[in-house]
Amino acid sequence: MREILMINFATGFMKKTVLIIFSITLTVITMAQDSWKVYCGNKQLLKTATSDESKNIIRLGGENFGDKDAFIIHYSEKSPQKDWKRIIAVFDAKDNELKQVEGASSFNIPMPALVSLLKEKGTLKFYTWALPNDPELAARIRIRRIYLCTVEMK
Repeated sequence: MREILMINFATGFMKKTVLIIFSITLTVITMAQDSWKVYCGNKQLLKTATSDESKNIIRLGGENFGDKDAFIIHYSEKSPQKDWKRIIAVFDAKDNELKQVEGASSFNIPMPALVSLLKEKGTLKFYTWALPNDPELAARIRIRRIYLCTVEMK
């Protein structure tokens, strides 16, 4: 009987230990991710750290538009790489690059210009990537775009 109690105690202790280690690991991984926020004027439209094309969709309607407002994407890197530059760009549905901002953590476009692009192109997709400042290194590495969001008209 005593041996059974010891085995049950050890099994329960192991389960709790594994659960605690898993929770700590998950917390560290979550905290180490980059994140981004999307604004229209002062209104936050999206806040995420997940590159998900089915969820990161912003549908803009008349209530979002003001001539003095701007559409802003702010990208926060948890661990910025030294001697690398961040690029944020907008593409149309056919993957043609329309505008690019280099060396900044924010992409800012006036709402009238965004509305004009939306009327002309229909759907806009925003991506980011980082490039090393050294052109020789940049030529040798493969760059992966990170999907940020899609913007459409309602």
